[in-house]
Amino acid sequence: MFIYNLEVEDIITGSEQFPEEMMASRNNLVNLLNEIYKLLVDYYNNAYELEFVTIARSMKSNNKPVVVWPQVNQFRHIRIGAEIFGLMNTPRYLKNSFILAKFVQENDSIEIYLGQVQYYFEHELKLGKEKKVIHKLAFIKWFIPAPHHQTRFYF
Repeated sequence: MFIYNLEVEDIITGSEQFPEEMMASRNNLVNLLNEIYKLLVDYYNNAYELEFVTIARSMKSNNKPVVVWPQVNQFRHIRIGAEIFGLMNTPRYLKNSFILAKFVQENDSIEIYLGQVQYYFEHELKLGKEKKVIHKLAFIKWFIPAPHHQTRFYF
């Protein structure tokens, strides 16, 4: 969200398969905030070679875009392998809510960003009448990148 508000030109899309399990403490059909909903639609537009729109924009469109619904199933914990990761507001898993993400830039340099997981969620995307894809995502609050490694890892 922070990077989105700064209007950074880099488009970050990507996914990887990993053995995960969304754990209990689930809230079903939670409506996303409007700005997060728009971020999700932007993500799908960059990740797929299809046109995705919000419900409001689908009324104005003449062609047949894929409508992204704003409801998600929200989770407090995820298990990856033997390790359990939780949210920032659960003291037991607070240290596991911080992540480091490496992004390869167009010039092959690597930028490392520190972030904190706000929540995990599943979103069902309907790509046609028969095909449904369930995305398991994390909403992350990104911190400002440090200029070099000596200050980046100093707490």
